[in-house]
Amino acid sequence: MKNWKNILLIIITGLLSLLTLNLSAQKETNWWYFGNGAGLNFNIMTAGVPQTLSNGSINTTEGCATISDANGGLLFYTDGIKVWDRNHAQMTNGFGLLGNPSSTQSGVIIPFPGNKNKYYIFSAAAIGISNNGIKYTVVDMTLRSGLGDVVSTTKNTNVFSPSCERITATARTGGGYWVIGQEGISNKYHAYAITSAGVATTAVTSTLGPTPSNLNGIGYMKASPKGNKVGVCYYGSGGQAFIMDFNPSTGALSNVKTDMGTGSFYGLEFSGDGSKLYIATYSSTSIYQFNANATTQAAFRTSRTTITATGTGVTGIKAMQIGPDLKIYIASTTTQLAVIQSPNTQGQSCSLVAAGPTIPTGATVTLGLPTFIQTFFNPTTFSVKDACDSSWVKISVKDTAAVDSVLYIYGDTASSTNSSWNKLDSHIFSGPGKYKLTAYAFYTDPKSKVVRDTLTDTITVLQIPRVVLPNDTTICSSDSIFGLITNPQWASPFKRLWQDSTTTDWYHIDSTGKYYLSATNRCGTGSDTIIVDSLFKRSLDLGNDTVICLGDSLLFDISDTSATYLWNDGYKKANRTIKTTGAYWGESKNFCGTIRDSINIEVLAPPTIDIGKDRKICKSKSEYAIFGETAANKHSYYTWSNGLKGPNTYRILSYNSGTFWVEEKNKCGVAYDTLIVIAETTIPRLFGLDSVVCKGDTVMLKPLHTQLSTYLWSTSSTDSVIPVYDAGSYWLEGKNACGTKRDTIDFILREVPVISLPNDTIICFGDRATLEVKTPNATYLWNTGSVISRIFASTTGLYWVQASNVCGMDRDSVKIEVDKIPVVSLPADTLLCNQDNFFIEATSASARTYLWNTGNLTNKQNIRKGGKYTVKGINKCGEGTAEIMIEHELTPNPKLSNDTTICQGDRIELRTHVDPEILAYSHVKWNNKYDTKELYVERAGWYTAEVSNRCGTGTSRMELKVQGLPRIKTTKDTIVCDNVLEYDNTSTGYTFLWQDGSTTPRYRINSPGEYSVEMWDELGCYSSARFKVRQCPSEMWAPNAFSPNYDELNESFRVYKDGIKDFEIEIYDRWNKLVFSSTNINEGWEGTVDNDDNRPCAQGMYIWKVKFKEIENNQQQIIMGEVNLVR
Repeated sequence: MKNWKNILLIIITGLLSLLTLNLSAQKETNWWYFGNGAGLNFNIMTAGVPQTLSNGSINTTEGCATISDANGGLLFYTDGIKVWDRNHAQMTNGFGLLGNPSSTQSGVIIPFPGNKNKYYIFSAAAIGISNNGIKYTVVDMTLRSGLGDVVSTTKNTNVFSPSCERITATARTGGGYWVIGQEGISNKYHAYAITSAGVATTAVTSTLGPTPSNLNGIGYMKASPKGNKVGVCYYGSGGQAFIMDFNPSTGALSNVKTDMGTGSFYGLEFSGDGSKLYIATYSSTSIYQFNANATTQAAFRTSRTTITATGTGVTGIKAMQIGPDLKIYIASTTTQLAVIQSPNTQGQSCSLVAAGPTIPTGATVTLGLPTFIQTFFNPTTFSVKDACDSSWVKISVKDTAAVDSVLYIYGDTASSTNSSWNKLDSHIFSGPGKYKLTAYAFYTDPKSKVVRDTLTDTITVLQIPRVVLPNDTTICSSDSIFGLITNPQWASPFKRLWQDSTTTDWYHIDSTGKYYLSATNRCGTGSDTIIVDSLFKRSLDLGNDTVICLGDSLLFDISDTSATYLWNDGYKKANRTIKTTGAYWGESKNFCGTIRDSINIEVLAPPTIDIGKDRKICKSKSEYAIFGETAANKHSYYTWSNGLKGPNTYRILSYNSGTFWVEEKNKCGVAYDTLIVIAETTIPRLFGLDSVVCKGDTVMLKPLHTQLSTYLWSTSSTDSVIPVYDAGSYWLEGKNACGTKRDTIDFILREVPVISLPNDTIICFGDRATLEVKTPNATYLWNTGSVISRIFASTTGLYWVQASNVCGMDRDSVKIEVDKIPVVSLPADTLLCNQDNFFIEATSASARTYLWNTGNLTNKQNIRKGGKYTVKGINKCGEGTAEIMIEHELTPNPKLSNDTTICQGDRIELRTHVDPEILAYSHVKWNNKYDTKELYVERAGWYTAEVSNRCGTGTSRMELKVQGLPRIKTTKDTIVCDNVLEYDNTSTGYTFLWQDGSTTPRYRINSPGEYSVEMWDELGCYSSARFKVRQCPSEMWAPNAFSPNYDELNESFRVYKDGIKDFEIEIYDRWNKLVFSSTNINEGWEGTVDNDDNRPCAQGMYIWKVKFKEIENNQQQIIMGEVNLVR
């Protein structure tokens, strides 16, 4: 049945109420893979049942996890050990995770917060199998062209160890997720926050609930879809089931409530709205339903209700998992899932049925179902935002195709339109107040049953605040006004805001002007204004005593409402300008009183300052500079470059060079002055040691002493620096405050060194190469560390040397290779098939050239035929040899003779007709049975020759037919009496040759004698026959054999005798059982019991017994004999 929470979305936009309802889960859970290749696809639903699949690569007993993208597209799935992509191929690095197929919840997949391309796989080990605990591994979906792969550097990152088999995940308040696991065999639960910064290294640990024993570490743990509860099942002896509160903000667990019973609990799940908890013991036939919102232990226990299946019972209940359609799916049988169709409903009405999705052939359900982030199944809840007076409430239905109709009742009894049947509707409430809003959604479920779902909530309709301020007026300074809200009952909550953002009820007035108050709530803003056009002052302020600059003036205004004025000099106006130094007071008088204030004013000129001229002194003669002795000005402030500050000037004395400044500042301006002192010393040497100038370079020659006032060079230059290009002597005469000095320096000419090593060379092992360079006035450095001009090289390597002098450096290198007599390697002897070709490669660490016995000079030889191949590896030190034997074989191509026919009794030799040379190294098998080169056969049938060798297999097939030998009507011995025996064989088509030379197919015999005939059919098959014809005797005669096989030859047995009466014949088998009797001498025995065709007798010897009387003498005779029945 569809749930109305998947259908109804009531939206009140703008300033209107907003009603929303949507219980569909997120699409990240739309693909499931579990068990042995089983799967569900919730993107495709048929009559409310998801598409079932058998194409999964997974094969797990219990734990598994799947993740889809936001649009419901499969991304990957895992059993906690391996990881498969959406094409069901194992990811390149998707192996070796430390989960376990026998772990209850072997893994859970969590999106990487802030990175839509990455996911965590958290794995949980199995109790009693390993102690790996909880690990995580990262999958990056940008790898493998978007198919994703495990980031190998993150594989099996430890979270904590040891752990139980249970793990769950839920949303974290403020963003990200919590992953929760249980420590070992203890009642400690660790919650780790997962944020955009990664997995927290420190857990939130909660210690509560029952302490498990070993097997109690098995069983499911689930967070509720709302993320505020966690349920746990303990499997095994003494197992328990319990629920805890979970704080998604802090990660803490609390308020444990246990079931009063014990049992081997295994699977559990919450309903979509989080109100019900379903728990079952392992492989049971029923499920317990609890009130998940119970606040006490007693209330939780008493809410326990046993749920049994409607119709066919459910057996073998194991894992339970809520689906995207908010139904709970249950692993029960190996081929079909059971379903709780309405998990939010109390008691048996939740509808547990056995007939859930049926898994296709090729896949099976085991114990477990996928583990997900449980808050993926948290539906959007029904919410109401209050409306405003005289505003439209707009109502819409999210899925108009699924809903047949909707009835809205607004709870507005004063309105003439208190209800509506429109799917899309709007309503204006009759006035402010609280209204109960009800929506009834009607639709038809998959069983054609009309279903009604009900949604209720309360909506508050508010008014915009009404603001009232006093009328415009004149008031005394510092009075206050009150901001009145006339409708606080239907406007609250609201916020007052005066024009200066003050939020108080009363507002202090300190100046004339326009004052504004607004009050705002969610429906809007109400406001009012007041203009204070006049303000009676309560004080007069001329300001503090002050100084003004020469040429400036002060304007005073002591005007007030309805006032008179008086100044100290008798001036009686409110406004007055003052430009001169003096003491002044002013007075204002009106109905608020008399106010007076006074002020002293001084007129000030701008500052000027001079501390003297720049100067030079000779420090070597203890000379010094004195400056700064000036009178200080009133109202001035001085700041000196040496850090001195204050209202006074200072006397400055300096023995050293420096720049000195002073700043004089008053309120009328700023004045600056600067003085530079240069302290010089006696001139020492102007140059150092004689020097070098490199050919082609220029040296800029400057003196060591820089405090010179004048320069005179030997080149007549007066610059501070001169260029030097060539060898020679150069002098400089320099002056400063301490005197005059002359100095000379000599330059010599040098060139950059040039060196050359020999070309790269090869030496033989045990030899050495001499490397030497020569250049004057240089130092040397070899890569070996040597600093002489010559070294000896005996090992392979790159040798370099650099020669340096003051003018520069030159460098050269040579590569020395040390060779040994080559050792050459070839692959192992091998095989060349048919007309193929391939290359073999000679390898040698020291060979420089190669020579094959084919004349080839490269290291690779193209093999096109068999034989011995020899190669030499050659260098200047000698040569090495290697050889390889190539066998050449051809794939056999047998060709048997065409289909043929032989005569019965003949045989034929079958040959493969494979070239004898190829056949010599090939193996022949006939009909996959006989291992001979040729085969002699005489039986009809199909014959297949399979000839194989190392290069392949060839087959040929023929059919052999066997044709029977020619046969004609009886040629057994017989008698001739007064009649003529005729043998008519014209219909056979044979060729005949009788004993008398006759070749006719129709032959007549009328006299006794010995006869013979030879016969050939069209194929040449040959047979012959001999028989005797006797004259009709007086004694009895009987043949010794007959063949009743319907070939019209010797079909019956009888005896022959003339001149008798009272004839009787009896025939017995070898067990003396009577099989035939007759009194008619002309009636033959046809080889069956009493000549009944349905009762044939077996082949073999039979006894016959005949009674008769001779007519001549009436004497009775009994004659016995044997006859052989042949088929």
